Amino acid sequence: MEINADIASEIFRQKQNQDPAQATVSFPSGNLVICESAELDEPRVAKTKLPAGDYPVHIYYLPEEELQELDASPTVGIDAIVVGFSDKEIVRWEEVTDDEDEPLVDSGNVIDFVIGDQNTIGDLEDDIAAAMEDCYTEGFEACGENAALAVYVGEVALEHKFFWAFDADSKPAKLFGVFAYPEV
Repeated sequence: MEINADIASEIFRQKQNQDPAQATVSFPSGNLVICESAELDEPRVAKTKLPAGDYPVHIYYLPEEELQELDASPTVGIDAIVVGFSDKEIVRWEEVTDDEDEPLVDSGNVIDFVIGDQNTIGDLEDDIAAAMEDCYTEGFEACGENAALAVYVGEVALEHKFFWAFDADSKPAKLFGVFAYPEV
C-alpha cells in the first residue's frame, strides 16, 4: 500500500476513536527533526516551522488480534503517532519534507526513529541511545527531559510516512506518522 495524504487522513480519522499511549516532546526552537537513530549526527530539518513549546504525543498500536498474528516478528505494533499542536480543524494534509522537498526519513525499512528539536537533538546522543535500549517493550521512550522521543517500529512495517495536518490558517495542527504493516 502506498500511503498518501488521503490515506493518512482516513487513518488519522479512524485513530481518533482509540485510546493511545501518551508522551510529551519539546520543541524550543520550533525546528523539527525526524531521523533514524543511526543518523543523529546529520538530521534533516523539516521545512515547516512550529511554535516553540511542549506538545502531547499520542502513540497508537495495531489491534491486539493483528499484533498476535505478528507475534513472532520483531515489532511492538506501533502503527501511528500523532504530535498535537492545536485542536483546530484540519483542512489540508502534506508530507513532511525538508527545504529541498525531500522526506525526512526513508519511506521503507525504518526500524526506529527519533523526533526532536534541531537545537537540542545533537546534545542527546547518549540519552537517545539509552532510550532506544529501553523502548523495545512499549515502543517509545521520551528522553532528555522530553527533548526527544525515541520510537522503535521494528522490522515488520512495510512503509513509513510522516504528514502535516494543517488548519485553515496553514499552521500545523498535527504531525502524523503512519506505518503500514503486511495484511495478516
